[in-house]
Amino acid sequence: MTIDVRPQGNATASARTPAGSAQVSSQRKMILVGIGAGAVYRLVRNHSFHISVVTAAIGLAAIGHIAKENNTRTMQQLVAWAKKQDARLEHKVKHLEGQAKSALPG
Repeated sequence: MTIDVRPQGNATASARTPAGSAQVSSQRKMILVGIGAGAVYRLVRNHSFHISVVTAAIGLAAIGHIAKENNTRTMQQLVAWAKKQDARLEHKVKHLEGQAKSALPG
């Protein structure tokens, strides 16, 4: 008993061959590109899309400015805190130095 494994001559078998598959794949890609291009074209021509883009740009610029300003203020507060800590530690060192000198005989 033998099995015939040769491809059939009908249209469905030719679509399954590598050349037919590539043709279907490229045709599908072109259809998707056309649909995408049409969607982008309609989106770009839409007035409410323009308004949304401008509003988003203004909002992002404002948020960026606020974040930068907040970061500057935070850094100033951190520097002021560090200076206070340095002054406190220097005072403590001088106090301990005075105590050490008075404790030494001489």
